[in-house]
Amino acid sequence: MAKVTIKTKSTPSNDGALPLAGAEPSQVVPKSKPVLVAKGDRHVVIDELGRELSWAKLPILQRIRFHDMLGAHSSENRHVIGPLAVAATCRSIDGDEIPFPTKRIQLEATLNRIGDEGLAALHKSMEAIAKAEGQKVDDEDEDNEEDEGADDTQARAKN
Repeated sequence: MAKVTIKTKSTPSNDGALPLAGAEPSQVVPKSKPVLVAKGDRHVVIDELGRELSWAKLPILQRIRFHDMLGAHSSENRHVIGPLAVAATCRSIDGDEIPFPTKRIQLEATLNRIGDEGLAALHKSMEAIAKAEGQKVDDEDEDNEEDEGADDTQARAKN
């Protein structure tokens, strides 16, 4: 798991090459480390490509619309909902505002723009914020579900 460094506008950094969003010229961040900055209700992270991505938690109405847009099958599939949920929270890439999607194709286009590097940076940012807020972050869900699936298969085989 990659290390996430949280910086504020008043925290200078002298070891990097990218300027921190809204920072003084002397403040820079390394290209290889995602950097988190809170701007109002948004969180900003810089991905490995040097792009500045901002995200915000979805209010309840947007969460309902998001699940309605995906439908029941996709909403229950964690391999589908995970990346799409991260993409739905993305509000800007390098200053280009991204409105909340109203159609799945818009959501998929946002995910495509974010790419693997942006998705990883956003996910790490969300995990860091959740941990800072005292929420439990479970990295072992995938391993546990695979084990449970194996148990179910073995139980059916015995019957």
